[in-house]
Amino acid sequence: MNKFEPEVDELTLDVRSWLVNLLSWDGLLPIALFLIAAALRSVLANHPPLFEFSLIGLAVTVFFVRLRIGVSQIRSNNCGPILRNLQFIVFMICMFLWALLEFILMLVPRNLLFANESDLHVWLFLFLVYLAGMTFVWYPGRTHIQPKT
Repeated sequence: MNKFEPEVDELTLDVRSWLVNLLSWDGLLPIALFLIAAALRSVLANHPPLFEFSLIGLAVTVFFVRLRIGVSQIRSNNCGPILRNLQFIVFMICMFLWALLEFILMLVPRNLLFANESDLHVWLFLFLVYLAGMTFVWYPGRTHIQPKT
């Protein structure tokens, strides 16, 4: 580099952290919740009201944990304020969509959930809308790379 050329910061996107956040919060967490619900079902099989109360408590707790983590993540993103505000709006829509889906999954008997093929298509569509929204929400923004000296 010539000493008369100005140093230029380069921008980079940390795709790894973006995917780790997406896969952990929207991949591993739902799987963990499903396994916890299955364990609760087997432990509390003889006590349906206690099982239902436990599931609702678990869902509400996880909702608020995800809300706090998500808001913190959005605040730390390297994006402008307009994009962060848009991420927050999409995050809230996705959170309420996910809560709605969770409560439907908890309340509807398993044999009626996917009663026909169109039900499966609706569930898949809602999940893909959620996943697309959360992919946008977890976008961390670009960070500056300092030039090597």
